[in-house]
Amino acid sequence: MAPIVVTLLAVAALAVAAPAGAHRDPCHQAYECPSDHASYRWKGLLCVRPDSDARDSSFLRRVRHAGLTYYCKGTATPAPATGATSGFHTPQWAAQCVVEAHGKPGDTTLLCWTPNDGFYVRMTPMGTVTKGYAQRFRGYRDTRRAGRLRSFGQDWYHRSPGFNQYGCQSRSTGLTCGNHESHGWWLGRYKGYRIF
Repeated sequence: MAPIVVTLLAVAALAVAAPAGAHRDPCHQAYECPSDHASYRWKGLLCVRPDSDARDSSFLRRVRHAGLTYYCKGTATPAPATGATSGFHTPQWAAQCVVEAHGKPGDTTLLCWTPNDGFYVRMTPMGTVTKGYAQRFRGYRDTRRAGRLRSFGQDWYHRSPGFNQYGCQSRSTGLTCGNHESHGWWLGRYKGYRIF
């Protein structure tokens, strides 16, 4: 009798932990699909699933993605303009970083990845780091946005508006990047990382 009670409790816990309509997909970590509950921007849009508690009357734009329906608000943004501060790569393209703009000044994300394995890290100017692996970054060289080389010993900064949002240091041992709140990462050349 005891195993049946334990099994029923486990099933009940799972039902509470996974709300109806939620889908668990690695695309959320990489921001490659709309958010289920308006927790991040996707292509400049703030989105929710139809059954999300975060949905209100301001989510008017209906979007279909990967067979799912979302309601979004905001304006889809084009890729950030190219320029000296929009991104860079380290020698032999071991790592690449780009600043993604999300509509209004200062609303940005720093995204870095290692093309040899598709590992990526990202952060906002005041936020903590998220990490993961994405197939789209494996072997990918963003020659347009990350075309500027940062050789060993060179530093890079992104300033907007009025304060340094991000800074990175390219060294022979790897790439270190940090944000305004001193969160960041170290990416070793071709292997290894640390989040701080």
